Amino acid sequence: MPALPEFKKPDAIRRALIAITIAMFIAGLPFSGLCEMSAMTDNELSQITGHGFSEFSLTNVDGLDIARISLNMQASTWAEMDSMKMGYWDNGSGMGWDQNWTGVSMGSETTDMILSNFVIQTEFVNVNDAATRQLKSITIGYENVTGTLSGNFASLSRTTGAARTDEGAATYVFNGDPFLLHINVEGDNPGVWLDFGNAVKQ
Repeated sequence: MPALPEFKKPDAIRRALIAITIAMFIAGLPFSGLCEMSAMTDNELSQITGHGFSEFSLTNVDGLDIARISLNMQASTWAEMDSMKMGYWDNGSGMGWDQNWTGVSMGSETTDMILSNFVIQTEFVNVNDAATRQLKSITIGYENVTGTLSGNFASLSRTTGAARTDEGAATYVFNGDPFLLHINVEGDNPGVWLDFGNAVKQ
């Protein structure tokens, strides 16, 4: 995934957020959605019912307008990446990566990582006023994940820990925990953060 531009460039940030949102949404689509389509009979169509696939909400909490999309979808994967870097900027302690992982494996050869309940959430100030609207943060990912995430975490910024921690080689075991990417444009903790919930480090 490409690195985000410096946080001092609002237009570049907005373009990067859009690109990340699209990329992660596409990556989360089940591979079964790419299968060849075939015509269904009238009888088959009459037996199909469904509900609860998506939920949309717009709420105001403590002066922030929160837009949220929840999709009842699931993906299973065993994916490997040589390198994943996100959020290269000066956070007050010098230039560096918020996330710098190498030798990454999501799932394993024997057990897939299972990701359920895809969510996108954005926080705005004055979302209904184009002249004063400001994007504050975006959250994207899965709310319920089972499986393992392994790699060499030279820099890991977690919502439950410090920024840019060198975790070294580690495996995180998810058991119904969230796996969410938070991009904070402003606030007390700007940058790119990951929420692993209570995933256990091994």
